[in-house]
Amino acid sequence: MLNKKATAVYDYIRRQSECGIPPTVREICAALEIRSTSTVHRYVQLLVDEGYLEKYGKQNRALRLTGVQGTRVPLLISLCPEEGTLTDVQNIRRYVSVDTEDSSRLFAWELGAEDQMPCGFSVGDIIIVEKTETIGTDAVGLYAAENRACVGTASGNAVLLGRLAAMIRRF
Repeated sequence: MLNKKATAVYDYIRRQSECGIPPTVREICAALEIRSTSTVHRYVQLLVDEGYLEKYGKQNRALRLTGVQGTRVPLLISLCPEEGTLTDVQNIRRYVSVDTEDSSRLFAWELGAEDQMPCGFSVGDIIIVEKTETIGTDAVGLYAAENRACVGTASGNAVLLGRLAAMIRRF
């Protein structure tokens, strides 16, 4: 059983890892107002010993959550890039980690206030989308219309970008 501070360290590492880059010990210190890096090192080692984290190298950010493969999926800047394709490097804001074996057909989109979304979705949620030409009638899709996302079914001149595969809730 983890104490409050160890749980806070784990939660912070988990949140930062969802963005694709685990935090350094100094970043953990700053975020959780811990003065000593050796204290954070002890908490990280406790999390490793208890099976919550894995160390996979000697670099500062060489931590990952246990059991998470950490496949990186691009989080896009625009659904209607002026040049190139959706997943061209100039259209990638950052990467998010997803537990999947094949991410070659996946991309991520962060829902904004201007996006159209059904109940159950909120601004700030990140949706993982599988690129596809068509989807079944019971599937939820991501459509683009004038650089606005529409989650749900097609409407008007919206273009299908793919099938909704997963969602990362932002609290």
